[in-house]
Amino acid sequence: METKFITFFAAVSLMFTALASCSSNNDDGGDDSGGNPGLRVDQTEITGSLTQAATFKIIADANATWELKSFSHRINFTPTSGTGPATISVTCIDPGYREVADQVRIYLTGKLGTQNVSSQILVNLPQPDNKAPNAPTKAVYPENGATDVQLNLRFAWNEAVDPDGDKLTYILEYSTDQQNWTKITRDTKNITEGIKSTGYAEDSKCFSPGTTYYWRVTSWDMFGAQSEPSKIFSFTTTESTDSWKDGEARLYQNNANGSEQAFTLIVTGDGFIASDMAPGGTWDQLSTRAIEGLFNYVEPYKTYRQYLRVWRVAAISNESGCSRKTGGTKTPCHTLRDTKFGTMLDDGGSSAWCGLYSKYEKGFPFEGQPGKSLEDMVDFLYKSLPAGTIDLSEKSADDPQQFAILCIINEPHYGGLVNYDPDCKYTMGFACASPTPAGSMQGFENVVVHEIGGHAIGHLADCYTRNSTISAAKIQATLDWQKLGWYQNVSVVNNKTACPWNFFFNAPEYDMYYSCVGMFEGARSHNKGIWRSEQISCMNDNRFYFDAPSRYSIVKQLKAAAGEEMVWSEFVNRDYDRLNANTGTRSTFIPYNTGIDLPEPVLIPKKR
Repeated sequence: METKFITFFAAVSLMFTALASCSSNNDDGGDDSGGNPGLRVDQTEITGSLTQAATFKIIADANATWELKSFSHRINFTPTSGTGPATISVTCIDPGYREVADQVRIYLTGKLGTQNVSSQILVNLPQPDNKAPNAPTKAVYPENGATDVQLNLRFAWNEAVDPDGDKLTYILEYSTDQQNWTKITRDTKNITEGIKSTGYAEDSKCFSPGTTYYWRVTSWDMFGAQSEPSKIFSFTTTESTDSWKDGEARLYQNNANGSEQAFTLIVTGDGFIASDMAPGGTWDQLSTRAIEGLFNYVEPYKTYRQYLRVWRVAAISNESGCSRKTGGTKTPCHTLRDTKFGTMLDDGGSSAWCGLYSKYEKGFPFEGQPGKSLEDMVDFLYKSLPAGTIDLSEKSADDPQQFAILCIINEPHYGGLVNYDPDCKYTMGFACASPTPAGSMQGFENVVVHEIGGHAIGHLADCYTRNSTISAAKIQATLDWQKLGWYQNVSVVNNKTACPWNFFFNAPEYDMYYSCVGMFEGARSHNKGIWRSEQISCMNDNRFYFDAPSRYSIVKQLKAAAGEEMVWSEFVNRDYDRLNANTGTRSTFIPYNTGIDLPEPVLIPKKR
């Protein structure tokens, strides 16, 4: 966003320069300020300071009226309007974090008789010396000195500290002799960039059994300063090359935010047979792709990765794939597969449905459906995981469950679905092992980010827009979800003061970073009667970008699970998508026209 901000004002600057050149023919032999002889500034560039005010003068006829404006929260100036000449005092503000932009502009507009006059003043912002970040200090996984480590592993470390609060990326190195190091300077999406989160895994990488490995991590900030390498950590892999066993639970990552509490994501699968469970096999690869897709591709999960605990639980089926149905969610299956959980996929249209039924639904089990339910899956996971991992007791609205389930369906199809449980307040998501590539908006990772990152963890509403008006019943349902703190990215009123993201509009950072936040009609598969916060986001078409209010809502829920309060300044400081200038992900630059909607979350019936 910062790049666009600067580019926009560069264009504005050219316009103002042209205006100024047209009015430079004056009686005193020229106007070195670029303004009108009867209304101008005495200088077009000043240097700001945090400790003392800088000044410039408005040279104006006595009857000339003028106004000063800036789109930056980094400066204060007074007076902001007047008639005739004036001296303007400019003070710079320390935002508490380092910024990419080192210049801002003040714009002068005024009236000299019937003539409109414009000019501008460039303010050079004070920039502290960039300090190098510290290196990570802790091996989160594998723990330093760990033994019997699984062969298909991932690395995780604690977040490094940057004295300036800059965004950090990482270099990972590992070795068997501490002499020859394999260096990884990328994430799984972009080979030219550093690792963007505090973890790394490669879905096809299997380490050698019975081998001691050494590893270290270096951090660097967005301005090029780099830390020294961390201390060298070590681990020894298992001698065993055994495959996953049915019901085997392995901790993929623990939280590293310093809290015993954390939101827990449980990843399992259906339609995986015994041969898929070998180290580095299909189950390892797909589950790793799903998890790393969430943490490597999209904010705020890249930055807040350390707030989540992730478990994988193996489920072995007798047959591969899933049962298939057509013609709606409750029609008989035309293809039955003997799978662990009996998941089904509706392939009757572009809006694919996948998932399971609840045993509390009226008429359960339906004709042709395998006699298995959502509750059976939850019970299997509950028994497989260590005691206390998940709590299945009923919870109140102000104390929701802090876990979600992802079931990967081993079927090459574009599809996904989330179920919300009204008794326990947990969420369960499904995603098919789509063959389409990551980043395609219909790719496997894209569906995971939408369903799990958006719905299951973030509790966000869909923002699809189709030609219809939302019903009164759906408006009320939206309000009911919002009472739980969910669906904070949509509003049933077109009112900036009453919408869930109203605080964005009054934030001092709004003009600089969040001006794309507004009121855009259309959400929840309707284009009338409901509004979304940004033009385009992940909840529209699966792109790896959550709108700003959605990012805020996700962070708030992750921090609540950790027992932490939400602080606005901290959010802005670590909201690195505020600087996102990539037109491939940014909101208003790509029109929504994919035409493929994933189903809205389905409410599991309450126990009778």
